[in-house]
Amino acid sequence: VFFFLLAALITFTTITRMVEEAHGQIGTLKALGFSRSAIAYEYTMYAFLAGILGVIVGSFLGNQLLPRFVVSMYTKYVIGQPVIEYDWASIAIAVVLAMIATVGAALLVVIKETKAVPAELLRPKSPRKAKKILLENISFIWKRLNFNQKISYRNLFR
Repeated sequence: VFFFLLAALITFTTITRMVEEAHGQIGTLKALGFSRSAIAYEYTMYAFLAGILGVIVGSFLGNQLLPRFVVSMYTKYVIGQPVIEYDWASIAIAVVLAMIATVGAALLVVIKETKAVPAELLRPKSPRKAKKILLENISFIWKRLNFNQKISYRNLFR
């Protein structure tokens, strides 16, 4: 469950970032006259295919290779050949959750991005406003740090 949730979080973040970074392409498509649903279809179909491929590969590896590897470590304690079966209920739950993480992320971001006008989408996004960290207020320490250390501390605290 932990590894599945970790994979879902990574997938959600990756799909979200992919669509957000393609806002220039979305702007171009909107300027050319493509509908919001046509644009959304492209990104959600990509997310759907990525999710299905991940579930198929993950189900095979998770149900066949991983148990065989673990059982092979205990062969001197196991009598006979183990029978490894697919747990179809768990696979079905994984399919639903993977689709929520991938297609849901793509839909949320595409709907948000396609609400903007093409001219707004064609301009590059402005960088986020930097916020001070607590260490910057302690000037006698902050002044002694070099540039790379300051960046590292800012990234760590954020």
